[in-house]
Amino acid sequence: MKIKKITKISNNSKRYDIQTESNNFFANGILVHNSLLIVSRFKGQYILRTRGTVDARKLDNGYELDAFQPILDKLVRLFESKGETWDFSLLFEWLSPTNVIVINYGDKPQFRLIGQVNHADYSLGSQKSLDFLADVIGVDRPETFSFGSIEDLLTQVDNWKGREGVCIYSKNGQEIHKVKSFQYWKLHSFKSNATFENTVDLFFEFDQPNFQDFQQKLVDHFDWECAKMVMGFTSEICDGYKEVKKIVESMKSFVEPFRSISRKVAAEKILQSYGKTNHVSFCFKLLDGKEIDKDGLKKLLYQVTKK
Repeated sequence: MKIKKITKISNNSKRYDIQTESNNFFANGILVHNSLLIVSRFKGQYILRTRGTVDARKLDNGYELDAFQPILDKLVRLFESKGETWDFSLLFEWLSPTNVIVINYGDKPQFRLIGQVNHADYSLGSQKSLDFLADVIGVDRPETFSFGSIEDLLTQVDNWKGREGVCIYSKNGQEIHKVKSFQYWKLHSFKSNATFENTVDLFFEFDQPNFQDFQQKLVDHFDWECAKMVMGFTSEICDGYKEVKKIVESMKSFVEPFRSISRKVAAEKILQSYGKTNHVSFCFKLLDGKEIDKDGLKKLLYQVTKK
C-alpha cells in the first residue's frame, strides 16, 4: 500500500493523518530524529557534524567518535581509491551511551548508516546502495520489517515495547516518515514534561514497581538526573499505591460474603457502606469476580494522593 501524504492534524496534536491511494489512517506519535551524525567533505577536509554543531568532536561526548574513526578511514580509502567526487553527505544514527534519549542501546557507542543526501539536488541515496556501502565499510544498517498493510503496521508498531518505531519510505525513497510506538512516545513525552500525571502513567507502564525498582527503571530508561528530578513524585506515588492496595483488599473482603446472597441484597449493603464514595463500581466489579483495571487503580491513586 503506497503512502501519498502524512499530515499533522494540528500544531497541538500528536496525531497524524496518513493518506494512501485508497484510504486514510490516523497514527499517534512524534516525528523526531535520534542523534544524527553527518559525514561530509569540505575543502578537502572530512567533517563529522550534527545538526547542532559543525564539529561533533567538540561535543561533551565527542570522544565517542574515536570509535567511528575506523569507519571513516574505510570510507576515505574507498572513495579516494576510485577517484570519485565526494558530492554527498552520509547520515549515521549515533547511539550514544552518554546521551540516552529514551532507549538504552548499551554501554558502547554504535553507529548505523541510515541515509545519503546528494548535494546537487538534495535527493536521497537508494536503500540498495546504502546496503552495499554498509557491507563494504563494515557498519550496521537499521533492521527492516514487513507488514501486510498500513493497519497492520500501525497496530504492531503501536504495541511495541523497547523499540522506537519505523521509518516509512515513499515517492521512490525520497520521502521518509516515522511512526513511533506508543510506549516510546510516552517515554519521550515524559522526559520533556515530567509532571506528576506523567510519572503516574510511567508507574503503571512499568507494572507498579516498588520505589527502588521504579527509580532504577527511570535511570535505565532515561538517566540519573531525570530519576532524581521526579524522586518526590515517585515516593508519593509508591506510598500512595500501598494505600490503594489496602483499599482494594478491604473491598474484596467486604464483598466476599455477598457472593452467596441475592444481588439486590448485596447492592443494598454495598450502597450502605460505599454509597458516599465513588468506590461502588469497584465493589460491583469485585463482586463479579473481576479485577480492577489500571484505569481504576489510577483513579484510586489520585484519590489517595489528593491530586
